[in-house]
Amino acid sequence: MSASSRAVRAIAACVLDKAPARPWRMSAADYRAAVARTSGGRPPGRLTEAPWDAELAGVMAEYGTAVVEELVADVLLEGLAEIV
Repeated sequence: MSASSRAVRAIAACVLDKAPARPWRMSAADYRAAVARTSGGRPPGRLTEAPWDAELAGVMAEYGTAVVEELVADVLLEGLAEIV
């Protein structure tokens, strides 16, 4: 794992530990659902383990597709409407 990957993990772990922040729509299951409804995309780039979901990086590597917010905006907006 590179130094920058370790730094990103450390920052994410700190935010999750110290603040009431929680990842939203960022699990391996969310990723699989997003990939199933898109027509493919760019490779995901450098992957690091996500402190909130140990399975996510492996699933992203398996599918090899980045999911950008614009492709799932409708799902995100529906989810926001449910919690607001």
